[in-house]
Amino acid sequence: MFSPEGRKAVTSTDNPVGEIMSDEVMNMGCEYPVSDSGASEETADRMVEWLDMMSTQLRRAYLESTRALVATVEAKDPFTERHSSRVSRFSKQIARRMGMSQADVGSVGTAAMLHDIGKISVPDAILNKPDKLTDEEIAVVRRHPQVAIEILGHTSYLKRELPIILHHHEWYDGSGYPDGLAGEDIPLGARILAVADSLDAMLSRRAYKRPMSLWRARKELVDCQGTQFDPDVVAVALDWLDEMGDRVAAESAIGGIPNGSSILRQDNEDGNSQAVGGDKPNLRLV
Repeated sequence: MFSPEGRKAVTSTDNPVGEIMSDEVMNMGCEYPVSDSGASEETADRMVEWLDMMSTQLRRAYLESTRALVATVEAKDPFTERHSSRVSRFSKQIARRMGMSQADVGSVGTAAMLHDIGKISVPDAILNKPDKLTDEEIAVVRRHPQVAIEILGHTSYLKRELPIILHHHEWYDGSGYPDGLAGEDIPLGARILAVADSLDAMLSRRAYKRPMSLWRARKELVDCQGTQFDPDVVAVALDWLDEMGDRVAAESAIGGIPNGSSILRQDNEDGNSQAVGGDKPNLRLV
């Protein structure tokens, strides 16, 4: 019944959101005033606040579990350890400089953290192959954005991030994958991620290549704008590299050296790394 003060503690039977919430609300010390007409406006506001808090906590827990899966993927290829973390930081720096909202910057960063999760389906022998991939192996690698969506698509927490993850290998000229989108039909976050992902890959060691110099990586971005990359994103990335380039290059180079590694494929005579797929130099790098 009612207390002398006209207040009643939340229980499993009178909790308007259901029994599952009762223990959580009690743990918060939540009591609310009630009346014959039902829950008050104050109660409704507090319940909305509680639900928002729980949603945030559930999203955080979900992302932490998926990041553990990302670490599992990166463990398959010792040259890509913490690649996703670096790409997330690079992407957010570019997104901020492009004037995106705080929420959109966060979405780009989260998508970047999870962008390679689909590579869990790619055999280690392909990921770590030092030689040129066969057409069949390329097809397996190209499936990873769609596999990522199959893994992550069941949750409502990543609605903003999923299109970025799916389309981060689209090319500005329409020759990318999986859907051959072009120009502004590619989500802006995906266009940003494409540049950040390629930049870290170029500056890092991989099983099939040595790291590029910062000068060489900048040249690749310039040469590939309008074809692989959005020119506006490249311009912002280059401005950022003017300020932070040496630090970025050092971070990627150190992050791409696995412990005990001494066997690396040599660059060819003109300084290019082994490419896959004709005249598309960055395809294998990501």
